[in-house]
Amino acid sequence: MTTDTTDTHEKRPFNHSRWAIGHPSIARFLFGLIIVAGALGLMRMGQKEDPDFTFRVM
Repeated sequence: MTTDTTDTHEKRPFNHSRWAIGHPSIARFLFGLIIVAGALGLMRMGQKEDPDFTFRVM
């Protein structure tokens, strides 16, 4: 009988930093993909010429 109290099958939360350090090429690809998607989304976003706004007067 052992006196070790640590459970070897303990469920730990997923560590994104550890995964990215272990898989640098995939992490760089995903980072680039997010940047490109954000830039494309920013360029395609609608924009009004004269946006609606109100002036609050006392």
